Amino acid sequence: MEVKEALKWFEWADDVYYCSMPNASPNNEFYKQSKEIKNLLKSMEAENKKLKQENKAYKGMWKELKPTDDYEALILEEKNLLSTMSKLEQKYLNNGENNGTEKY
Repeated sequence: MEVKEALKWFEWADDVYYCSMPNASPNNEFYKQSKEIKNLLKSMEAENKKLKQENKAYKGMWKELKPTDDYEALILEEKNLLSTMSKLEQKYLNNGENNGTEKY
């Protein structure tokens, strides 16, 4: 069951409960538990939406990183990446000197 469906079900259950029990107090145990569950479901729905967006972003990134059949270009790209990393290490680590505090 999807989170949205579960949330709708609890809202429906609230309606049914209060329609069948018109004298029920909204501060009873059922109401408190139902409210806690609905809040939890809303939180899960927001988290689920966030995870779906992250998943979409990661799929996009993996498509960009998909290996190419052009191995020479891939080797050149790897060498470029290693060179860039080496330059960044020198810039920010600088063998313990400056400790990355130097402004560029």
